[in-house]
Parts: sequence; structure tokens; C-alpha cells
Amino acid sequence: MPIFGGKQIAELQQKLAIGEQQYNDAQRTIAELSGLIERAGGGEITRMRALVEQTRREQEAAIASLRQQHEQYAKQLAQGQAAAEKRLRDINMEVERSAAKLERVKAKTMEQKAELHALGIRYDEGIKMLDVGWTDYESPAASSVALKGQLDEVRATIKEMIRTGAAVDASETFTFNDSKAKGRKFVHDMAKMMLRAYNAEAENCVLTVKAGNGNVARNRLERARDQIVKLGALINLQINFHYHRLRIKELELTLQYQNAKKAEKEAEREERARLREQARAEKELRAERERLEKERQHYLNVLKAVEEAGNSTEAEKLRQQLAEIEEGINDVETGGQQPCWICLRHLEHWVFRRTYGQDRYDTPPRPHGSCP
Repeated sequence: MPIFGGKQIAELQQKLAIGEQQYNDAQRTIAELSGLIERAGGGEITRMRALVEQTRREQEAAIASLRQQHEQYAKQLAQGQAAAEKRLRDINMEVERSAAKLERVKAKTMEQKAELHALGIRYDEGIKMLDVGWTDYESPAASSVALKGQLDEVRATIKEMIRTGAAVDASETFTFNDSKAKGRKFVHDMAKMMLRAYNAEAENCVLTVKAGNGNVARNRLERARDQIVKLGALINLQINFHYHRLRIKELELTLQYQNAKKAEKEAEREERARLREQARAEKELRAERERLEKERQHYLNVLKAVEEAGNSTEAEKLRQQLAEIEEGINDVETGGQQPCWICLRHLEHWVFRRTYGQDRYDTPPRPHGSCP
């Protein structure tokens, strides 16, 4: 479909106007010829009527052609107007989409500017933290669910004191070469240098402290604080007491984690030893069961032979021995419970004494009251 602009529409309208003018001219010509025929006389009337008829047909054909052209032009004009309106709507929609996109770009730009501003602030703070020896190192206690909350709170307070300059106390009236400005700069540089050394020592203590050497780590940090007091005596420089207590608290949380970790490992080691001992005792007990069962079967065979021989005295002795063996076996299997390894050792000792007439262990183990 052709796309009509304002110029094409104007041309179609001009052609329609010309067609209407030609139609009107034809109507006037017919009227003039009719009047001429009325005024003419004789044999010219017939010829004139034929001429009028021919002219009328020509004019009607011309009028029909003009009407057809008019309809075509009107149709083209309507199509052109519809296409122009659609094109205008498309342009408006494109403008709206572009405007919405522009707003999104503006919003994104503002967001990125805010992020860059925040990043710049964090960068400046990071540089300041590095200047005084603070790094976001991973503390061992951070892996503990129970201690992580306390540790995060302590470290957040430590960083806040560094940001506000409250981590170090020093003279505010010191002058250098009779200049207060130079004095302030000297105090500021010394405070930053001493705090860097103290933080480095504190970080080293936190990362290297182990269960059992907590006092060593604390003493190292205390000595670092005392040395700073001595070196900064000229300007009354010292690590703030509250800041020092926070670093000690961080160290104690780490030590608490290391002690718990050591206790857990020791408990696991003891549990593995207990399981090994229990497995060994159970194995020995199974072997003892098998031995007693074989011995029982042996006595049954001997008892049968003695009874067949008619020796009632020997048969009675064999029955007593069988009863003792079966009692030992029943003591193990009664109730279907699984005794602990201490009780298994006690039963093993008891069966051994009953069988061989002597103790299995120098100090017989005593069973728990809840075990069979």
C-alpha cells in the first residue's frame, strides 16, 4: 500500500475539483444546445438533434469516466489518509517508547552515579583503614554460628572507632618549631604509624592463637600497647583503652572458638577409641561365645556317653558344669540387648573366671546398672 503524504493528498483533491468543473461545463453545453435546437427550424432540426444526442452520449461517457476517476481518487485519498494516520500512530508510539527508554536510562544513570558515589566513599574508607593497618581478614571464629554475631559486632565497633579517630589518644596542644599546624601533623602521622603497628600485632595474634596459648597472645598485645605508650610519651600518645579492650575481646572470641574446636577433636578422638575398644571387646566376646558353645556341645556328648555307661556320679558333675556354661551364655544373650564395652569386658572376665578358675584382668571392670 502506498504511503501518502500531504503533497499526494493535495494532488488528489485538485484532480477531484477539476473533474467536478468539467461535469458542470458539460451540463451547461447540453443546455445551450437544447436552446439552439428550439430556436432552429426546418431540416436542420433533425441534424441538430442527432448532434445533440451524440454530444449527450459523449458527455455522459465523459461524466461516467469522471465519476469513476472521482471514486478512484476518493478511495486513494481515504487509503492515503488511513496510511498517514497509521504512520502517525506508529510515530507516536515510537516516540512514547523512546521517551520511556530515555526515562529508564536516566534512572539507571542516577543509580550508577549513586553506586559510584558509595563506591568512592568505601574506597576512601578502605584507604584510610589500610593506612592504619586494618584489613578485613577472615577471623577463625567467623565460621562459628554461636560466635559470629558477637564477632561481627566487635569488629564493627573497632572499624567505627578507626573511622572517627577514637582508636588513639594523643595531645592536641603539641607544637613543632613553634607551629601548631606542624605539631598537629606530627601527632597525626605518629598516631597513624603507631596504630598501624598495633593493629598488625593484633591481627597476627588473632590469626595465630591456638588452644592452650591464649595467655601468650594476650601478653603480646599488652606489650605492644605498653611500647606505644613509651614511644609516644612526648605527645601523650596511647591506644585508647576501650579500643584495646575490643581487640582483646576479638582475641578471646577466637580463643574460645579454638578451645571448642580442640575439645571437639578430643571428643571425636575419644569416641573413635571407645568404638575401637567396643569392637575389640565384642569380637572377643563372640569368640568366647563360640568357644563356650563348642565346650557345651563337647560336655553334652560326654554326658551322653557317661549316662549310657551308667556312671551317675560323673554325669551329675557334667550336668553342673553344663549348667554353669549355659548360665554364662544366657547372661550374654538375655533380653537381646547390646551391652556397652565396659559390661562386655565384665562378662568376658566373669566367663573366663568360671571356666579357668582365675581372673581375666587384675582389676575386673564393673558393669553399668542399666546394662544386661
